[in-house]
Amino acid sequence: MGRYGLVMEVHANEAVVLMPDGEFRRQPIDGEVPEVGDLMQVTEEPPTLTLTKKAEQDGEPLG
Repeated sequence: MGRYGLVMEVHANEAVVLMPDGEFRRQPIDGEVPEVGDLMQVTEEPPTLTLTKKAEQDGEPLG
C-alpha cells in the first residue's frame, strides 16, 4: 500500500506532490492526469538528488 500526497503542480509527465511530512516529491504520472488539490498515490522510491558545484556549472575546472 502506498502513501498519498497533495498535488501542488502538474507538468507534462509528472506532478509535484506535498507529502504529509512536508516533503515535496516529483511523481511520474501514469494514467489519468491529476488536478491541483487531488490526492495522489506516491511510490515508495526515495527521491534522487544530483548536486553540482558552482564552478562546474560556470565551466571552470574543479581542482
